[in-house]
Amino acid sequence: MAEAFCPVYAALNLLQEKWTLHIIRALLEGPKGFNELSRAVGGVNPATLSQRLDQLVRLGVVGVVKSKGEDR
Repeated sequence: MAEAFCPVYAALNLLQEKWTLHIIRALLEGPKGFNELSRAVGGVNPATLSQRLDQLVRLGVVGVVKSKGEDR
């Protein structure tokens, strides 16, 4: 099970998931709020977008930038 320890294999597994590349491409243009990101990606279910973002944040692929006055 050497694949589990290969960083290339892990990256490909992450990037092959539906919507992940669309999300990353949209975020390369700059920080976006959830609704703005949803519009930029187009067609993604909000639950799926939230799930993918959580996964990308957890893995350190993207970060969270809090805006002024935001509690979360």
